[in-house]
Amino acid sequence: LQQKFIEENRYSPDKQYKILITGSLGGRLDHTLNNIHILHKYAERYKKYENVTLQMMDNNSLGTCILPGKTIYMRSKEFEFDSGCGVFPLLGDKVELETKGLKWNISKTTPMSFKNFVSCSNRMAEDIIEFETNSTLFWTTTNKITKKTER
Repeated sequence: LQQKFIEENRYSPDKQYKILITGSLGGRLDHTLNNIHILHKYAERYKKYENVTLQMMDNNSLGTCILPGKTIYMRSKEFEFDSGCGVFPLLGDKVELETKGLKWNISKTTPMSFKNFVSCSNRMAEDIIEFETNSTLFWTTTNKITKKTER
């Protein structure tokens, strides 16, 4: 994809790009975890393009890899509910995270890890969420499109 953008001169730093990988969550857990691994790998590769977001999607959720540093996440009102979001550390035992824009923001004073603390069942209080972290995270939100069609 990166090569195609460059070869065809289709990439513009003034546009926002979202690459959505469908069917990559759910099903067998080993496949889901491998897909998160692949998402992390490509998120690292694309991090120099600040205007490119890679996301995974299934019938219930959207997942995004948040890399170390500061990340601004813009919620898509068309695709995502404001409720049912969570953030999980992928690497490290003492992950520092500070968020802005969530109903229950997370502070760097509470280190995150799988054995200590993860955040689930949160709510987006704003449409722009800020993450500042020293490690890689997996951010999940609830898929609005599928939920509408199930009703």
